[in-house]
Amino acid sequence: MTDQQEKSDLELHLNFSLTQEELKDSRLGLERFHEVVQLDPDEVRDIAKCESAEIAIGSVGKGASNWGVDVVLVAKVFGGIGATINLGERILKVVRWVRKKRPGSGLVLRDAQTVGVIALGNYSSKRKLKNGTLLGTYCVTGSNTGIGFDSRDVWVTLIVKQDGSLLLIWTSSNGAPLGEQLIDPPVSVV
Repeated sequence: MTDQQEKSDLELHLNFSLTQEELKDSRLGLERFHEVVQLDPDEVRDIAKCESAEIAIGSVGKGASNWGVDVVLVAKVFGGIGATINLGERILKVVRWVRKKRPGSGLVLRDAQTVGVIALGNYSSKRKLKNGTLLGTYCVTGSNTGIGFDSRDVWVTLIVKQDGSLLLIWTSSNGAPLGEQLIDPPVSVV
């Protein structure tokens, strides 16, 4: 996600594992998935204050993946990095709500746009981000949509600050902050 993309609809994916109770439920299957996983998309949409929310069958893991729950949110973001931070805070409310409603369900993020939004929402020194430009978010552990994502993945979100310095925000695959690094602006050599 970049600032250029912030002026359109963002599709965000929260990928949760099933709880042990859901995995043991004899009804678990394609036709009865929503009976087992009882999440109301309207409640999710209201918590996130977004355009739409959908609960879909998903998967979690690399290679031999298991059932998962994809919470797909569509949100409009206008106003630069401040609006993206606000969206990240709202998405984190959804994560906390789902985890409270479904204890034991883990989160595995697998798309850069969602990780970037959550990284900004989770960032502790939001004033440091003021007037920054979001360059993008990247999985640095080699995972991709072809081989999947899991709890071992690490992501980095890049922000160029107004003074030209580069802020790297490191995030785990479950959205937890791992740290930050500030790279000073380039110095002109004459």
